[in-house]
Amino acid sequence: MPILARRHAVVVASVADTDLAETIAAEPASPRDVYAASVALDVLAARTRVVRRLRHAGADVLEASPERLAAACVGAYLRAKAFARL
Repeated sequence: MPILARRHAVVVASVADTDLAETIAAEPASPRDVYAASVALDVLAARTRVVRRLRHAGADVLEASPERLAAACVGAYLRAKAFARL
């Protein structure tokens, strides 16, 4: 990745998983809910670690809802163009 980012503008786009946030925010009603919240926290922590590594390697990382992802990608393109990264 670092070699690619030296000569290219790298953008990694992903869809935000609103179910994870909802699972964490919900009051657990059963042991299964507690387990689901724990797994959701682990997934979000892993995602945060990956985003940090990608940014450290030079990538621009986007995360947006399905409805906003296209606009976020266009915005990233326009920012890269404005800073002469393309």
